Amino acid sequence: MPLPDHTPPWKRELRELWRACSQADSQRLILEILHYRNVLAQIEAMRLPIDRAWKADVGGQLVGLECLRVLLQQERVRVGIMDDIGGSSPPPIEPMYEDL
Repeated sequence: MPLPDHTPPWKRELRELWRACSQADSQRLILEILHYRNVLAQIEAMRLPIDRAWKADVGGQLVGLECLRVLLQQERVRVGIMDDIGGSSPPPIEPMYEDL
């Protein structure tokens, strides 16, 4: 079932929620959101060398990998991890919940 349209919380907002909410379930949900965002960054970091190797060996783009790149990029822009769709390299991978 598709989710209704909504504005995703940015990292700053999640930190504010973490400090404001003392309930364990709310904090678990915040950690899960941050975990998911960290996984997105890790997937992108793994996708890049595959893409580079494919281009070097075969030339051109592997369609499935390009679709994955576009999907990851759209999601990163949606949640505020990446501000510019034109950006060519992802931000460095960092644990997002260490300093909550």
